[in-house]
Amino acid sequence: MRISVMGEDSANFCDEARRLLALEYVELCRPSDGADALLLLDREWSGSTEAPVAIIRGDAHGRVDASVAISYGMSPRDTLTVSGVTLDGLALSVQREFFTLDGRRVVIQELTLDWSLQPDRALPIAALGLIVGELGESVYAASSE
Repeated sequence: MRISVMGEDSANFCDEARRLLALEYVELCRPSDGADALLLLDREWSGSTEAPVAIIRGDAHGRVDASVAISYGMSPRDTLTVSGVTLDGLALSVQREFFTLDGRRVVIQELTLDWSLQPDRALPIAALGLIVGELGESVYAASSE
């Protein structure tokens, strides 16, 4: 699986994502043709981007051509948002169902992650983990039908 990561802080983001997620079969790379998904970290970007799946900030400004868009942020309109903060981490809310890159269904649910990260960093890493199927089997529906 190839995930293109775009943003000023993409190198640090990729290091942190590799540390928190089991990304053995996922290649995090600079934007390129043939990527399975695109993850945009910045609020604004120039030009249009294209990928089958786009993971974008909910408050982003720019053009994305994708079959599926998964937004993350603090708005109730976002696909993935923070629903609470605990002493040990964050509670996240999946607000809309979507499918992983390998076809498993992610259902509407609350997730608790024991990551000591700020929400603006935890949300895109969690979205990446969900889309590649690396947040544990319990978050995916039993059937993709």
